Amino acid sequence: MQTGKLFLLLTWLLFFQPSLLFAQFQQTSGPEGGVINAMINHNGTLLAGSGGAGIFRSADGGNSWVLSNTGLQNLIIFTFAGKDTVVFAGSAQGLYKSTDDGVTWSPDGLTIGVVSLAICGNYLFAGTAANGIYRSDLNGNNWVVKNTGLANLDVMCMACYDSLLYIATENGIFMSAVWGNSWTAAGFPNLVNSLAVNQSTVFAGTGGGGIYKSPAGSTAWTYSGTGMAWNEAITAIKVNGGVMYAASAFNGVYRSDDNGNTWTMHNAGLTVSYVRSLECLGTAPLAGTNGGGVFSFDNAGNTWIPKNSGIINTRATALMTQGPEIYCGTCYSGIFATNDNGNTWNSRSTGLPQAPVNALLQSGQNLYCGLGSGSGIYKSADQGQTWSHSGLARNIYALSELPGKLLAGAGDGIYCSTDNGISWLASNSGLPSSPQVFSLLPAGTDLFAGLYNNGVYFSSDNGSSWAARNNGIAGLTVYALAKNDSSLFAGTYGGIYRSMDDGAHWNAVNYGLWSLWVNTLANTANGLLAGTFNGLFLSKNNGNYWADVSDGLADKDINSVAVSGDTVFAGTNNNGVWSNLLSVLSGVQETGNPAGILVYPNPAHDRVTVSSSGPGFPSDRVRIYDLLGNVVGSADPGTVCRYGLNISALPRGLYILVVKCAGMDRQMKLLVE
Repeated sequence: MQTGKLFLLLTWLLFFQPSLLFAQFQQTSGPEGGVINAMINHNGTLLAGSGGAGIFRSADGGNSWVLSNTGLQNLIIFTFAGKDTVVFAGSAQGLYKSTDDGVTWSPDGLTIGVVSLAICGNYLFAGTAANGIYRSDLNGNNWVVKNTGLANLDVMCMACYDSLLYIATENGIFMSAVWGNSWTAAGFPNLVNSLAVNQSTVFAGTGGGGIYKSPAGSTAWTYSGTGMAWNEAITAIKVNGGVMYAASAFNGVYRSDDNGNTWTMHNAGLTVSYVRSLECLGTAPLAGTNGGGVFSFDNAGNTWIPKNSGIINTRATALMTQGPEIYCGTCYSGIFATNDNGNTWNSRSTGLPQAPVNALLQSGQNLYCGLGSGSGIYKSADQGQTWSHSGLARNIYALSELPGKLLAGAGDGIYCSTDNGISWLASNSGLPSSPQVFSLLPAGTDLFAGLYNNGVYFSSDNGSSWAARNNGIAGLTVYALAKNDSSLFAGTYGGIYRSMDDGAHWNAVNYGLWSLWVNTLANTANGLLAGTFNGLFLSKNNGNYWADVSDGLADKDINSVAVSGDTVFAGTNNNGVWSNLLSVLSGVQETGNPAGILVYPNPAHDRVTVSSSGPGFPSDRVRIYDLLGNVVGSADPGTVCRYGLNISALPRGLYILVVKCAGMDRQMKLLVE
């Protein structure tokens, strides 16, 4: 028996290179920043709720931050409230409570999305996106619905004055003087994003009309936005002593020193104009931005200073290698570059508007970026140190080049430039009407384009005219294109398709690819990488089998991939850029897979599914071994082609999964989290 175990262990060590057992993706140092939806100063500890990375915690005034997600089951944080030793966090899928200043969290009764919180008297109130108001005691116990009198259950924000509670819904403001037991309309029917009280006056920040105010308890409102843009969208209001601050979705931060009668812009040093949240630390205001992380106002220097050390919530939408440098385009955080494999990232955004960076291209001495939000193309002649507009005020999704010609895939077709981006001409002959072009791939003098809901189009005349090459892929949205040897690959929301005849015919090649929404494709020295909505996959046999190589990734929604030497960089949706060594990236030997064995999810937590997608090849035996060769899980599904195994009793760690199928044993690793 021991001999058998030793043989199995030796087989395992040969099957998987020893270094692979410990090779995992590691998060680089950035880019730092991200979406900060909410902040709270709780007993001197700062907590910042992000748009997908959870909660960041700072015990030194924002000089450094650490992730503080222990106990959280959802990482989209909308709101905080705290009193004494308890602090609450509202997330997209429930409410959480901490009694240790945000170090650890536990669920607190509500399992629906909580978008606003307020403490009023001896009660905690929770506003939800579609279920109205809930009330509990200050410990978060005994939640009850309190919706009597509400005409709308989409609660945007709340504020309390003595025993009077105000809430804003999509149908205006309501107030309650009886602890939420009943509600009456407060006379303001407009859309309100934020509420605050200062000196017995209630302030309402609207979604496009500045600020209004009302005496507490009154239903009469007057405009109080003098000094603001007439259509200002106010996302947050913060009162700090005799000073008020208002956050804008377009113009940064405003300040008022006269109880909101007049406002002045307060933006020196603030490089992000969309501010989502406000807090104060002493007399210094803090601003949580849409992409740029946290800024703190330096009263001595009269300027805002970024305070993002440790905050990595950036959406890495584009990656590009150029010599020793790696460029990363983000969503609303600009462009960053590293020349030390991600140990340090430096901003390269001077001159860029705040917009998603969807594409990067180096052509000759010039660097180009394609932006969303209708911002078009920008060009840099100094490796991204400064940028200037290069035309096309529209959404740009892809950039490429042919000899002597630049090409841009846009929300309304394809554009070409023959003068280094000075001028652009539409080149849509043969394309369907209103084409959205998400990907471009040059192949010699030929060009392929991936379209929204229209598959792949082909040009043999430098992009002057186009023809559909959609046999097998028509009607699909093609987000990514790649060429590997003589084969073409298309990444879609329905998996990966391969053509071996220059796009004339396409066939799905998804064995092993259990996450089928494919965002990006990238060539490597030993195969092809696919970044998906839920994992990074590698094929070393021309797409016949895909191995999940996502080990270590905290965020498996992969937007972009780049390879530099022996290092693979993966740009995630909420956690910046991660890296791993290409030489140890693949953990699964790809020796034929005639039955199309799929194992998902992997890593797994409490259950794993094994299926064979090849027709007529049912899995007839499944075994799970630990690294000492002990059988710790088994199933004999017989003629069933899909079978689920309960692995909830297995400790966290690495296991060997052996599937007998089509007369052969197929071995693969299984990571239990």
